Amino acid sequence: MQCNAPRYSELRALFDEFCRFAERLGDEVQRKDLKLYTAFKRVKNVVSMVMMVGKRDSRLQVYLKLPAT
Repeated sequence: MQCNAPRYSELRALFDEFCRFAERLGDEVQRKDLKLYTAFKRVKNVVSMVMMVGKRDSRLQVYLKLPAT
């Protein structure tokens, strides 16, 4: 599979920027890089991110665990 270089580099830059932001949320936040996604957790996952690069559709999906109200 060939990557569209400009699309990948822009998506990777956004991914890296978000990772830096999440890591600055506190000392107790831990990053865990898994095969299909990257997770940030305190006790449980707070944020999970999936970077998908395709020929037609590239995206960075961010899943947030928000407290119930």
